[in-house]
Amino acid sequence: MRIRQYEKADLELLRKFHSEGKFGFEFPDPEEKQVIIKKCLVDGGKVRMAAFGRLQANAYLLVDGEWKTPAERFEAIQILEAAMIEQAKILGIDQATAQVTLKFGSRLELLGWHQGIGATFSKEF
Repeated sequence: MRIRQYEKADLELLRKFHSEGKFGFEFPDPEEKQVIIKKCLVDGGKVRMAAFGRLQANAYLLVDGEWKTPAERFEAIQILEAAMIEQAKILGIDQATAQVTLKFGSRLELLGWHQGIGATFSKEF
């Protein structure tokens, strides 16, 4: 086994892996500028696995829960979110994730966020 960089010639095979695997997520486009890590595991001269790392923001929100009313805080969150999106776009980031309770997630859905598939895992290195 060896690791090598993804090559455009790998695309159709990886699309096949994705289609057959029924992973529940959209196939990641390795040509997007936000896909900054592209590795393939090769065994027996054939790609057997691939992993992509996509640049995104992990969003955190800190709120003074005693400030104003819940409705006013929600309006303020929308203003803050717009500023965050503007800065992210400048940095070339077009996606964010957030780890929140289901209750707060329902509020995020009102802002156009959607719940991802499965559970969220993280790793610091």
